[in-house]
Amino acid sequence: MSPDIINHIAWLEQLSYLGLFLVIAASGHILPISEDISLIIAGYITSLGYVSLWPMVVVSILASFTADTVFFWLSKKGSRFALMLERHISNNIFDYVKRKMQENTFRTMFLMRFVSGLRFASPLVAGYVGIPWKKFLTFNFISACAFSPFFFFIGYFFHQKISSLISATSTVKHVAFIVIIIVLVIAIGTVVKRKMFRADTN
Repeated sequence: MSPDIINHIAWLEQLSYLGLFLVIAASGHILPISEDISLIIAGYITSLGYVSLWPMVVVSILASFTADTVFFWLSKKGSRFALMLERHISNNIFDYVKRKMQENTFRTMFLMRFVSGLRFASPLVAGYVGIPWKKFLTFNFISACAFSPFFFFIGYFFHQKISSLISATSTVKHVAFIVIIIVLVIAIGTVVKRKMFRADTN
């Protein structure tokens, strides 16, 4: 396991609510760790008592919502930063998301949140195709309310369930935790991706 991930946990343990908000919002875009993993780690450190539960749930939702809203605004304005990010999306994926966004905006935005590595494409494409602000903000908030607590509580309840079963050092606990959540994130992303492409072929 990369020491960077272990350091990421130790770093998050020291942050305030504002710091955790900024880390979650920047994950997958500026920071080299995906948003779902940061959310699960946030739930994990919340279960350790570093921050309070429900304020942290609100922070996690607002962080995800704010990050996507910023990228939607940048794409809608045609900023250079948004154009640079769009170039990192393959033409096939971009065209696919664009088509699905026009067919069913809510379903596409909702499902894309759960596909690790492609999540940032959703607000960028939504801005590119001209989804109205009111529709985007509504759908974005609803999907954030499902996505953020889902991964947050995986981390929160994970610690509650297995902390008594791992009696080694703190570092080993963190390694075991990260290994399992990465497997969960990959599995969830794979299932959602298959669902999206299966629906496209029907």
